[in-house]
Amino acid sequence: MNDLNDYQQMSKSSRKMKSYMEELEKSTSAKRKADSVNKDTDTIDTPVKSKKRKLESPRPDSSNKIVAIITGCENEITLTRQDTQHLNHIGIKVLSDYSTKQGINTLIAPRILRTAKFLRSLSQVDKIIHPNYLMDILKKLNSSQEIDEEQLSKEFSISDYSLDKVISVKTINQELGVTNAKENGLANLLNTTNRGIIFQDLKINLSNNLVGGIQVISEILESHGLSGAKSIKSLTAANTKTLLTNDDGKIIMVAHKSKDAKLIASFKKNVQNGVIVEWDWCVKSIFKMKLEDFDSYQL
Repeated sequence: MNDLNDYQQMSKSSRKMKSYMEELEKSTSAKRKADSVNKDTDTIDTPVKSKKRKLESPRPDSSNKIVAIITGCENEITLTRQDTQHLNHIGIKVLSDYSTKQGINTLIAPRILRTAKFLRSLSQVDKIIHPNYLMDILKKLNSSQEIDEEQLSKEFSISDYSLDKVISVKTINQELGVTNAKENGLANLLNTTNRGIIFQDLKINLSNNLVGGIQVISEILESHGLSGAKSIKSLTAANTKTLLTNDDGKIIMVAHKSKDAKLIASFKKNVQNGVIVEWDWCVKSIFKMKLEDFDSYQL
């Protein structure tokens, strides 16, 4: 009733009515603003904390004490991807292909071979071991998960698997072409200062008929320091000047004994200061880590 009387009194005064309406408008605006804030607050999404992804622990970084290339072991062992991972974890890195960037120090083979990988690797390695080494280690790893590198090296000494400990020195000498029974051809091969430089400064002409192909043959010789190689398909009096000549004036040609009869005859007829030899001269020079005399290998 009092509010009604107050309103009637204000209605009789335009000034009081104007003041009343302004206060009412302010009150209404404030209420709207408050309602709006409350409404916005109610609809804000509470941020969800994202779960941090758990990072995998890095594998132990095992320094590779043995960097090996394996060749000719298909009948003895075939390494799976898991095998190579296990070996790498204990410091043994096994390569399937020859590499000049990996620092190869070990060659794994069942005997003395003439494969490109075997011959090229001899320019780097200081050990040749039998594949039994890998076979025995993998057998141990597969039977026991709690064994470390130190334990393995004690149980499986790599020196015990040197090729001349598994195969007789006599057999190895025969394969290397070593005739002195008192010598250990393998030891001489590995303990040399000529590793990688046997054919240093030499230039050699190569017949297209050589087994393995010019590229493979060249790569083998270049691994051991060859200065230059040239592929020769045929030879006549007119093109002898295109042959590679060494600093001492001697021309060296490597040819195939049975397939290069015409090339051999033409070389002997047209090249005055030259020598033509079979591929075995290159191989035996690598095996003995010194240049062999030409006499026993001339065609």
